[in-house]
Amino acid sequence: MDDKKLRIYGQLTISSISFACFYLSSVLEESISLWKLLIYINVTTFIVWESLRLGILLARRMYPQIQQTKQRLVCVAIITLVIVAIFPYVKFGFGDLLQLYGPGQPAGGPIPLYAFLRIVGQNIFFCLFIAAVYEAIYFFE
Repeated sequence: MDDKKLRIYGQLTISSISFACFYLSSVLEESISLWKLLIYINVTTFIVWESLRLGILLARRMYPQIQQTKQRLVCVAIITLVIVAIFPYVKFGFGDLLQLYGPGQPAGGPIPLYAFLRIVGQNIFFCLFIAAVYEAIYFFE
């Protein structure tokens, strides 16, 4: 599958939407480093996209037929749920590594429930979009 352009432009689009909708206020109001935030958003978007892409390719290998679309979608849904459940920890760990919120913030502490749920919601939305695009391409091919 040649999805190089989709991967590049898709990840840039999701990173841009994520920055504008969820993180712009962090730069404007909380004086977070713009460069650290851009690195953070692009790397975490890359990780989610590529993880989900691998899951989608696995589901296609397991259920390649058009008649197996339901099974393939269930498999992708399960993979998406696993990614969405694990990813907030990855995201907070990477934010700690970059000292995104400054050196005075404690690293590795418990993730606040609201922040956890916000990341889960963002990732569900983006993963559903990514999976729908890949499934539509697969269907039409």
